[in-house]
Amino acid sequence: MTKSKLFVCLSCLVLAAFLVGCGNSVAGTWKGNMNGWAAVLALQSNGTGTLQLSSFVGSQSLDFTWKTEGNRLVFEPNNKEETAVNTFSGEYQLQGDTLTIHHQGSGTAIYTRS
Repeated sequence: MTKSKLFVCLSCLVLAAFLVGCGNSVAGTWKGNMNGWAAVLALQSNGTGTLQLSSFVGSQSLDFTWKTEGNRLVFEPNNKEETAVNTFSGEYQLQGDTLTIHHQGSGTAIYTRS
């Protein structure tokens, strides 16, 4: 194999590794507002997460697994008996440190990376 072919092959491998690593670019901790509740959304790179909501009337927390499917974030609560929901999802947009999620039937939430 010539040096130029080797360079091209190695470049393709590095690019592929970079793209795979960017697959969960929404992973991180996000703060925002969800229907009047202060929200902290923690998306771990291993596909687990927690949503903590708080307001003057109290607080609640939800543990879930998550994944992306195209331009959708899909959440599956760990304790389905408590939530009465099996799966929920929403279209998302990531622009810099701003994550916008358009939830099905419950409005839009805007988060900033913290």
